[in-house]
Amino acid sequence: MVKNDVLKECCGTEGDEASDVMTIAEIARYLKIPERIILKMAKANEIPSTKVSSEWRFLRPLIDDWLSSKMQTTTDDDLVSVIRTARPIVPVSRLVSRDRIVMDMEPGTKEHVLRQLVHPLESQNILARPEDFLKRVLDRESVVSTGIEKGIAIPHARNPETSGVMATCIVLGICREGTDFGALLGGKTYVFFLLCSSSVVAHIRLVAKVTLMLRVNGMVKRLCSAATSEDVLRVLMDSDTALSMSF
Repeated sequence: MVKNDVLKECCGTEGDEASDVMTIAEIARYLKIPERIILKMAKANEIPSTKVSSEWRFLRPLIDDWLSSKMQTTTDDDLVSVIRTARPIVPVSRLVSRDRIVMDMEPGTKEHVLRQLVHPLESQNILARPEDFLKRVLDRESVVSTGIEKGIAIPHARNPETSGVMATCIVLGICREGTDFGALLGGKTYVFFLLCSSSVVAHIRLVAKVTLMLRVNGMVKRLCSAATSEDVLRVLMDSDTALSMSF
């Protein structure tokens, strides 16, 4: 759970982050949950929130991160229902592409690892402000690690709508020897899916699909065993085909 002091700090700033501060009524509409349930969750510290002058306030970027993290423990059926909503989601294999696969990543600090993932986006002019985007991804990691189970991490920027991403895409990185990415359950991280989107809805659906894809037994091993970027794409295309049968 996101700590309340993080929200308090954000609520005290000016700029685009402050404009995302929401009331109970606004967050209830945003999440499509009754206000009384939101109030109960806030009092129980079950949702990122804080009191400002005796009134509950919620910061939308933290709420979006919270929603993403909740998907790591969501059932497969519920993930499928998220993906099914709205327009069909583009296959993961098409969002990655050969020139957005980083083979043989070097282990190191979070910044070193993330710079390797951001580089293809910078060279392809997909980011309006590469250094700002990197900072946003690092800021997201400072809230709670995106390293999840099975040696996987799904890093992304806080507040996708202002991240400066010019096109929805994914950078896939493989660190064969593994690296310490602060995974919540411990252990090394081997496979990274850097998600890039300018839409909150598209971002949440991407998280749902990638999470579902990576739950398949042996997926991480297959990706780490791939010799070339073409082999990686074949693994993703096979998985896309198998997942499409669920929709």
